[in-house]
Amino acid sequence: MANSAGSKNISVFRVTIALCLSLYFHNICIYLLIAFFLLSFTYKETLLYLVLLGSALLFFKLISDFVPYGIVEFRNYNYYIVDKLFYKVALYTDRTLSKGDIISCSGFEKCTDISLLKKNIMFTGSDHSLECSFIPRMLIEKQLNNLSEPASAAALKILYNQYIDDESLNFNIGYGLYSYYFLDYLRKKNPTCCIIALILISLLFSFEAKFLLLLIDCLFSKKDKTVILTCKILFICIYNFSLIYNYSILLPVLFSFIRMFARKYDFSIYLLLIESLFFKEIDLIETLFFSFLIKIKILFYILSMITILLPYLQNIYLFLIRAYSAICGLSIPIRGSVSLISIALFLFLNRIFTFNRFLQMALLCVLIISPLNQPLMNVCFIDVGQGDSALIRYPFSGNCVLIDTGSKFNYHKLRKTLFSKGIYKIDYLIISHDDEDHNGNIDNLMEDFKIEQIILTGKDFSFRNINYHHLDLGKYEEDNDNSLVYHIKIDDYDFLFTGDLSKKVENRIYERYGPLKIDFLKVSHHGSYTGTSPYLIGNILPEYAIISTNGKYDHPSDETIETLNSYLVRYFITKNSGNVDIYFSRLLDFIKTGHNDFVIINKK
Repeated sequence: MANSAGSKNISVFRVTIALCLSLYFHNICIYLLIAFFLLSFTYKETLLYLVLLGSALLFFKLISDFVPYGIVEFRNYNYYIVDKLFYKVALYTDRTLSKGDIISCSGFEKCTDISLLKKNIMFTGSDHSLECSFIPRMLIEKQLNNLSEPASAAALKILYNQYIDDESLNFNIGYGLYSYYFLDYLRKKNPTCCIIALILISLLFSFEAKFLLLLIDCLFSKKDKTVILTCKILFICIYNFSLIYNYSILLPVLFSFIRMFARKYDFSIYLLLIESLFFKEIDLIETLFFSFLIKIKILFYILSMITILLPYLQNIYLFLIRAYSAICGLSIPIRGSVSLISIALFLFLNRIFTFNRFLQMALLCVLIISPLNQPLMNVCFIDVGQGDSALIRYPFSGNCVLIDTGSKFNYHKLRKTLFSKGIYKIDYLIISHDDEDHNGNIDNLMEDFKIEQIILTGKDFSFRNINYHHLDLGKYEEDNDNSLVYHIKIDDYDFLFTGDLSKKVENRIYERYGPLKIDFLKVSHHGSYTGTSPYLIGNILPEYAIISTNGKYDHPSDETIETLNSYLVRYFITKNSGNVDIYFSRLLDFIKTGHNDFVIINKK
């Protein structure tokens, strides 16, 4: 009886702790995750892990509050990356800083911009004052200056991880995990060596959030793997759950989880699914030889360090990098994102025929590129930052029409969306007008896709039973007012694309073409006060409006939002919603955003 009562008390204690943490996080998925893992611990383990996690979080808080110094790593567009040891900050300043400068940082806020989190930047701000220079970083910078530009660029990508982690798993883009692979290899040999190497790498090059996972591995090296994984997940949840959007954090956790719990299928099958879901592109060489290629990446990480110390080896270094890149380039990547239909068919067929590992991979790849994977008509307003781009994709095929391309600084967003839709060819590319945020990626698209026809001057055309009607509004001095305007009808729904029109020219749409009843309006000029005429909105009465902007120049304006609200137009802003996908079928039409909002469209 006593044991029974004790067990009951322990269970109550665990549930109480889980509920308290759940209330703190306000997210049902995290509730269940935390509750599941906490209930799997003993009473003493629960206390131990909570004390350790609490102590670690308190330590990081003290570090951020009482040691407000950071080391300048490099400049990225309009901000500097500052390494504050346990996190990085984006410092916006007009003052010129040099790599290795130690600055006093204050006034930083937690970062909510996912694109920055993917670069391991957890805080952002603008306040700083120059203190002095950090000698180890200055010495490394001096050595980098002794290298040729190609060798220096390669070493920077591998050692400093200057670029976004989530583009691909292959050598040419995904450098974010090289340091993790290297340190994890040392950890398996000797945890103490791993910690020493981690400290040295952090001092000489950069500290990244994923190193915290390695610290947990080292500190709990003698514990069960399930316990270590649990601690990692709890740490991420408590410290900053948004870190899960950083693929250099998410991928190691997923790899550990798969190797521990998912035994039914080979690891390469799960890796293929991860590539498809997160990167929208499958590299078959990377998938088949993943474990071997990790060793190659560790070798290149070591070679990068050696080349910085011994610059006369840079020609050999560059030769090896180019040779490896050429070998990886032989792989034919498969584009597409696995859907529920593909997964269901895969599980069904594999259960009937029980394929081996290679046939399973082949089957999954075929299903991903199959027309069955994209069964619905889809219009996607792509989140390309401060710019415009919209994709009209036809069902059961790779046919599509793209309207505008966004700016070259956001090409990775456009490319990733097109890859996720399994696009290899663009049948029509419509460029609304000659602004960089609308036509900035024509050359990039030509490199990655076959473009059948580019439309730069307005004309009517029909493609696969859909009419694209150009609205001729005349010629004007202002380039924005000469934007191509298209009225498109898809499955009894009317779309109006307005480019960057001003209110004056918007009014001419109704004056020339009469009472158009529009269901979906692409708001002109990113929601600027110069567009979205109340006269036009009141006459076309759109049901939904899409505003493509990242918030720059205070877009959308209060005036635009007030106009849409006054006519009861439901609007989506790509800054807040991400991609806005509209799907059409005979049974159900709906809108799904990149942030998982779901809206059922009422048919007329």
